Amino acid sequence: MFAISSIVIHPSINEGFGLPAFEAYASGSKLIIHKETPASSILKDSDGVHSIDTLNRAEFVETLIRLLSQPNI
Repeated sequence: MFAISSIVIHPSINEGFGLPAFEAYASGSKLIIHKETPASSILKDSDGVHSIDTLNRAEFVETLIRLLSQPNI
């Protein structure tokens, strides 16, 4: 499922370790992930991973628009 997605949003702050985020990253999808999760602490410096405060609406919308405006999305 993740392999056909251009962007995967993993906003969960209560899902434990965050295995879906790792699956999305491994599939090559761009990833928006909440910055306070264990998965974020591991993946945050990786290409295509955007670790943000998903509770901050302005930051979330700005990141999503920026990603959607990229030619490969």
